[in-house]
Amino acid sequence: DLMVGDEASELRSMLEVNYPMENGIVRNWDDMKHLWDYTFGPEKLNIDSRNCKILLTEPPMNPTKNREKIIE
Repeated sequence: DLMVGDEASELRSMLEVNYPMENGIVRNWDDMKHLWDYTFGPEKLNIDSRNCKILLTEPPMNPTKNREKIIE
């Protein structure tokens, strides 16, 4: 199971905490997508990304493979 947000915060002491990014570069795309879905979805911001512009920044020297994956 994967938990994010308040639910994960409340149970933090009982969970294994993973970070989808390392030094600003996405290392775990499944977890990153889940985090974006949670953040922009109905649980938090409730944004329809098809009708709303979202600005994502990237670190210097971001691998081209990561840049291509982000824009999918």
